[in-house]
Amino acid sequence: MNGSRQRQSQSMCRFYAAGVILALTVGCARRDFAASFTADDVGRLPGGWTPLVTNGDAANTTWQVVEDASSPGGHCLALVRNENGRGQLNLCVRDGVTLADPDLSASCKGDFGVGIVWRLLDADNYYVCRVNPAEGNFNLYKVVAKKRTKLAKARLRRFIDDQWYQLRVQVSGDEITCYLDGHALITARDASLTAPGRVGVWTRADALGSFDRIEVKASSVSTRERE
Repeated sequence: MNGSRQRQSQSMCRFYAAGVILALTVGCARRDFAASFTADDVGRLPGGWTPLVTNGDAANTTWQVVEDASSPGGHCLALVRNENGRGQLNLCVRDGVTLADPDLSASCKGDFGVGIVWRLLDADNYYVCRVNPAEGNFNLYKVVAKKRTKLAKARLRRFIDDQWYQLRVQVSGDEITCYLDGHALITARDASLTAPGRVGVWTRADALGSFDRIEVKASSVSTRERE
């Protein structure tokens, strides 16, 4: 009887250990993500991505993978059709990746406002950091209940409309640090949106945009885990 109980206990321990390993594996998959789009079909929206629009209709936009020799990987995710206008904000959001404090980066190209978003609860609530070469600025915003509010800005000393920019954001609690081409240009604090949310890419109004090498992981400077 004792031997039977011992075998049962060992079996339960192995089952519990396997469950822990599975949970950790799933957790990592939800926290870490990288996309270069080289394996995705050209002319289609890649799997696992969802178009959204703030104050508008996602049916007015077309996101798809395109070939672009100028992009870091030769293929990129692009907003190729945009019939929205002033007051609308266009997003393409990664499904299944949810973080409160992400370290998020992407290569971006577009002349009238392209950026990255995080802590996205829905199309009406999120943070966005974007570069606008046409205006020569680099800004941080929050979008709460559809209203976009500027939190911080930086001027660009040198900017070219048709070039790729590297955007990165590190988040730790209410502290947000935004990088452009490796330079930390913005540090701000805001606690309007604190819950974990999805990540994605963004363009303003009727602007088109292209995105490549999108990467996200849990921020190494994070002071808390709220998933």
